[in-house]
Amino acid sequence: MGNMNQRSKNKKSAETGRVELIDKIQLLENLPGIVYRCANDRDWTMLDISHGCIDLLEYQPEDLINNKTVSYGDLIEPKDRDMVFNEIQKAIDERKSYIIEYRIRTASGKIKWVWEQGIGIFSDDDELLSLEGYITELTETQILGKEEKYRLLIENIKDAIVISQFDRFIFFNDQFASMLGYSVSELTMMDYRDVYSVKGVEILRERSARRDRGENVPSQYDTVFRRKDGSEINVEANVSIIQYQGNTATFAVIRDISDRKKAELEIQKQKQYFEALYTSSPGAIATLDMQQNIVNVNPQFERLFGHTLQEIKGQNIDDLIVPQDLRKGAKEITSRIHLGGTAGVEAQRLRKDGTLVDVSINGAPIIVDGKQIGIIAVYVDITAIRAAEEEVQKQKQYFEALFANASDAIVTLDLSGNVVSINSYFERLFGYTRADIYGKNLDSFIVKEDNIEDATMITKKVQDGGIMHFERKRMRKDGMFIDVSVSGAPIIVNGKHIGALAIYRDISEQKRIEETLANERNLMRTLIDHLPDAIYVKNAACQKTLSNKADFQNMGASSESAVLGKTDFDFYPSELAALFQADDLKVIETGKPILNHEEKTTRPDRTIGWQISSKIPLKDSTGRIVGLVGIGHDITERKKAEEERERIIGELQTALRQVNTLSGLIPICANCKKIRDDKGYWSDVELYISKHSDAEFSHGLCNDCMKKLYPEQYDRLRAQGKLKGK
Repeated sequence: MGNMNQRSKNKKSAETGRVELIDKIQLLENLPGIVYRCANDRDWTMLDISHGCIDLLEYQPEDLINNKTVSYGDLIEPKDRDMVFNEIQKAIDERKSYIIEYRIRTASGKIKWVWEQGIGIFSDDDELLSLEGYITELTETQILGKEEKYRLLIENIKDAIVISQFDRFIFFNDQFASMLGYSVSELTMMDYRDVYSVKGVEILRERSARRDRGENVPSQYDTVFRRKDGSEINVEANVSIIQYQGNTATFAVIRDISDRKKAELEIQKQKQYFEALYTSSPGAIATLDMQQNIVNVNPQFERLFGHTLQEIKGQNIDDLIVPQDLRKGAKEITSRIHLGGTAGVEAQRLRKDGTLVDVSINGAPIIVDGKQIGIIAVYVDITAIRAAEEEVQKQKQYFEALFANASDAIVTLDLSGNVVSINSYFERLFGYTRADIYGKNLDSFIVKEDNIEDATMITKKVQDGGIMHFERKRMRKDGMFIDVSVSGAPIIVNGKHIGALAIYRDISEQKRIEETLANERNLMRTLIDHLPDAIYVKNAACQKTLSNKADFQNMGASSESAVLGKTDFDFYPSELAALFQADDLKVIETGKPILNHEEKTTRPDRTIGWQISSKIPLKDSTGRIVGLVGIGHDITERKKAEEERERIIGELQTALRQVNTLSGLIPICANCKKIRDDKGYWSDVELYISKHSDAEFSHGLCNDCMKKLYPEQYDRLRAQGKLKGK
């Protein structure tokens, strides 16, 4: 009810005001101008207007009231309309009167400058009811004053002002000439197209084509001019068509926007960079409004949490991804950022599938023009980092256990070669405790004085980043020297060299064994080299890898080196070498030895020799056959003796066969007792038997012949008892 009364009251006040205004209009009818009451709209719809509009606007009042024929807004020059509207709105907002000057176009098309003063009429409820004011034409003096102002403005404005007519520059200010690098005389009457670059000409043609198609072409546009020196300049042109000295002309305000273009280009680059950074970032990024509602997320956020932007846009991020038991902490982080702070924490957040993920969270306010408009949050999946940290911890524990329990002596040094740490085996091997040598130079404790220079050189190489492996004697605390193998390497942490690591292994027993083995090896080699038999070793390719003196001399070589790496084909006839190799391959392929095999060979003098050869497969530590060991015993002389024996035996057997024929029928002369041989010749018995047997003859007298031929000798020998038989 009260509101209705108030509206009635306001209506009554408005009607009262209208009556008063009509009275005022009647009083001001004779003034050279217009008294009006209008609505606050873009048309400035006239509610009441004095008859001064006939002279000033060339329209009757009824033509303007309620926009019957034309609106007052349509009479204002288009370029001035926004200025008029903005100035009046500003005055209304400030509850002040307004005074403005602008141009109007009369019913006959004449342009006039007018001066207007008005004020907004408000109700008791502070509601704008209408505008009331006065409009009058500016005098010639006032216009000339205004033109003077325009001249000063044109001369001092930073922008270039130019008027072109019939394709020529007919007016321009100094700024235009300076902008293009021409003198005033050079520019005067120049064809306006000559100052456009190739790109600028293309823009002109495109604008012209659009106008030809009936499109609305904006008066303001960016183009490119070409200076006198050929360089190009980016400009903003604000062009309008005017009547100048009775003909159509083009009026343009030109502004150098090179710096703006550079800035825009840089802004564009920064924008593209930010967009690329945002979309390509390995971190999951979310931008939020001041209520923590999601505005945007990048692809990594969608991958990490399983939500698409369409699903979650506008939702509260804490409600979406913060587990219930962690929301209090999340709210504290948000409050900190709301106050302009930043946050960096590690926590767990919830994926769409309900699983938790370890993330590092960095949050910061989004500030635009000094005002916080939202929050940016970056989430990085640290699951792998956590796993890596756990692995690093395991590795650390493993290293510490390895360091403490290693069966080698280990020491770490700083960059000066001073002891940082030692393990328990170092204490046992050298007899020093950590307290004895911590922070002291290691070489001064375990290196003999006359070997310090060598040790210092080795330490320097390691400290320079080298890795060293060597064997030396080092001194224990009790003064005894021990043989050790030493491995030294730099300690690098985060790419920075911070010290060195040295590992000492006691090789005293190894050295003793090596010495024993060396002695045994020398003894074995001496024995092999002085054996009369040929001893050799071949690899799987049947190449000699060892050859004693007897062996390489049998091959006609002067030294072992002359036969190493070579095969039998390099020293023997191919047929003989093929036989030797066949035996070699049989042993290597079957693993079965060949023992005491008699074989023919050639000697250095190219004569034929014989040897007894044995070939035994050679195996490595894994049992794989890698070659063979061969032994050759020269039996050439024995073979010759055997051949000689065989020859003699043959001859004897032949003789025996011939002797055996004596037991058969032998033709003998009955008178002279000669025997006829198998060739028909007659020979003495002695000669025949000697020829056909091994018997030899000695001559003597039988008792009967002695008694007959030599009776005295017979009697004497008989008396002496020297004659046997009868």
